[in-house]
Amino acid sequence: NRGLGFAIPASMLRDIGGQLMETGRVVRSYLGIRIDSLEEYILAEQSVMTISIFRRANEWKREEVHGRDALLELVSLGFSIPLISIYEGVFES
Repeated sequence: NRGLGFAIPASMLRDIGGQLMETGRVVRSYLGIRIDSLEEYILAEQSVMTISIFRRANEWKREEVHGRDALLELVSLGFSIPLISIYEGVFES
């Protein structure tokens, strides 16, 4: 005995116990959001001039653009912008 304890609500225990006895495992639900029209999204780094672009064809593919001379192209929007413009004022002291 290590002095550890925990509590499980009875309603949850009934569900978990039933699943364990029936299948030997517990299936948990989760909330997932799917936006079918989403073709691209970006993540911008804060400490370096780098942007990750995620594009969907059949599955998601990651590309990375970095540096002062790089150009971010969002094909789905027909839009492009230099990274230097996105990071304007971020690295200036």
